[in-house]
Amino acid sequence: MIKWQTFLLRLSIIKKNIRLSDSIASNERLITGQQLEALVQSDLENSKAMYRESKESLELKSRELDALDNEISYVYISLVFTLLGFAGLVYAYLRSIKVQRIIVQQKHIIEASLVEKDSLLKEIHHRVKNNLQMVSSLLSLQTKNTKSKAAIEALEEGKSRVKAMALIHQKLYQNDDLSVIEMQGYIESLVNSIQSVYKKGGHKININIDAEAVELDIDRAIPFGLILNELVSNSFKYGFPEDDGNGKIYIHLRKTTEEGGGYFEYSDNGVGMPSDMEERAGESMGIRLMNRLVNQLQSTLNIDKVEEGVKFWFNFK
Repeated sequence: MIKWQTFLLRLSIIKKNIRLSDSIASNERLITGQQLEALVQSDLENSKAMYRESKESLELKSRELDALDNEISYVYISLVFTLLGFAGLVYAYLRSIKVQRIIVQQKHIIEASLVEKDSLLKEIHHRVKNNLQMVSSLLSLQTKNTKSKAAIEALEEGKSRVKAMALIHQKLYQNDDLSVIEMQGYIESLVNSIQSVYKKGGHKININIDAEAVELDIDRAIPFGLILNELVSNSFKYGFPEDDGNGKIYIHLRKTTEEGGGYFEYSDNGVGMPSDMEERAGESMGIRLMNRLVNQLQSTLNIDKVEEGVKFWFNFK
């Protein structure tokens, strides 16, 4: 009986030990499972963190690569535009050289043409001057064969007018600039030519010419020359009929506008115009001629009686 109880007690202790061992094993498995689960969870979190970091790193590198690609594209585009700009500059430079060569060639052609034109114009003026001098010589021959005093005077006046025009072409032929005539020198030459004729009569008249820096084209210089020829000739013939050593003639010409307009004045201290000048003006060949010449200059001839002599003046365009 005691043995059986002891056996049962031992069996109960063994069962408790077994249950205790099972409980301990179960707890160990649970703890081990929890530890494994925690370890797995930790590894998973670490893996997720590493994945996020890798993903962020990849995204950052992708953005960097995109930025680098953009920069390379910008550099490439800039390089292309730079090359295009450089090519354009080279083309423009080569084009400008070609144009400059063409301009130089055209300039040489134009200069040669102008030189030829100037030579032809000078030759024309020279021939016109020679022809007018021939006409003057023919008038001189005709004068020698004429006995009528009125006819001789008319021929002499015509010869004087022809000389005035011939002198214009002579001045143009001698000038470098064929488009204009320097009036101071022309008037001096014209007056000397007229004075050389009338000095034979003993006239010694002081002539003051004020036309410095005035230049006129041939279309206005010829009327001026003919007007001066009439005025100076009339002064010698009629203004100073006697040998007057105090005789004075004043010729003034100046420009008043930038467009070429000006003022002309001629005066002498001779005997002046006759009292019936206005009535005789329509019959005077010289007055009618001067009025027509002044009309060519788009002006009107004014005649003033002064205390001594006479004054002619007009504005011109």
